[in-house]
Amino acid sequence: MVVVGQPIRFDDDDPRPMLRHLDAWSRQSLVSPEAWASTVERCDQWLDYSARNQVLLASYGVAGPVAGAATWERVPSTETGRGCAVRAGEHGLLVRVPVVELADVPSDKSRVAARSDSVVGSLRWEPVFALEQLARRPVWGALTSPAVPPMSTNDWSEMVRVATGRMLGRTPRRIDDPIEHLAVLAGRVAHGAGRTRLDPEHRLRVAWLVAARVGMTPEPATAFDPSALPSRDRWRLLVDVRHASSVVLAAVSHAVGVDLAASPLPRHAAAVDREVPPGRRNYLAPADVRGLPLGVWVEAGPYTRAEWLARGVAGGVGRAAFMRVNDRSYLAAYETRGGSMWRLETVGRGAHHGLVAEGNSDTLTAAKDSARDALRDRFPEVARAVDSSVGGGVVSPAF
Repeated sequence: MVVVGQPIRFDDDDPRPMLRHLDAWSRQSLVSPEAWASTVERCDQWLDYSARNQVLLASYGVAGPVAGAATWERVPSTETGRGCAVRAGEHGLLVRVPVVELADVPSDKSRVAARSDSVVGSLRWEPVFALEQLARRPVWGALTSPAVPPMSTNDWSEMVRVATGRMLGRTPRRIDDPIEHLAVLAGRVAHGAGRTRLDPEHRLRVAWLVAARVGMTPEPATAFDPSALPSRDRWRLLVDVRHASSVVLAAVSHAVGVDLAASPLPRHAAAVDREVPPGRRNYLAPADVRGLPLGVWVEAGPYTRAEWLARGVAGGVGRAAFMRVNDRSYLAAYETRGGSMWRLETVGRGAHHGLVAEGNSDTLTAAKDSARDALRDRFPEVARAVDSSVGGGVVSPAF
């Protein structure tokens, strides 16, 4: 049976049809505490989508993962040798997707501008299809969500402590109540022009959603009755709650070392290149590396130990320096309390997770020299290419 038999149409340049759709859905569906709680939790199925898209998908009445027809074809189906396929007669569920382009953007990690190829230039509507719209369903085990490592209560408090540093730039000495602290983080999330920060009740809802994602929920969240709000304010508040939970979950993902918002589907590479993904050990994002001059040291800082830890570098205190050696790899030197340390870092893939080699030196200058020596020993061709290409083009990646 066809699930979506009528086409859904929104205008790329006129938001009013989409607003009317959400207003009508909110008026009919978000009418009780039970409906509100169910919808907030149902959006957890689409964590890799924006908060607005999560609410849109909930408004269509579907459940389970969604993807474009081409992505579903990449998922093995119950018919051996064939991918999943959308049922004939089904119409797509519209979501808003960014059109990205190349541009220079500010960088908070080095003193030169980053060169990003994921700057949003415009937005457009694209159709996706839900699991229940498929004629050929995925084979058992084809869709798996990211596994959350088991953790004790103390581990959970430590994860929230590190997530706080990641999000605020200041890492507290200890965390007494992780839920209350997650609520504080939720209250720090901005929601754009014309929107206020969440009130305490909804901050706790965000904390509950994030804790539930890692299996550390202590008790059910407090019920909220949306019926007293105008229909538009209901779904806008829902968007704000989902947005805050996405921001806080990203910080917790960094602390846990697992992207807790990753899709079970084989998504196309569309990661924001101005961020370091969870689980990586390198400091600079791809856009930061792309913006560095080839073969020239660029300094950053000074930062405190807590500020460096929040930025993903344990042990750093003071200044740092970076030198790009090709289109994805660079040398790094960091001052520490006892001297300095050097590292060969990369934004490329591999079992090293971004940290290829490291060592210690007495001063920042000595650390720079040690990093260059390590590059010459391990990757002599790259080192020669850097020496001969300063001011020239980018050489081929080697590590």
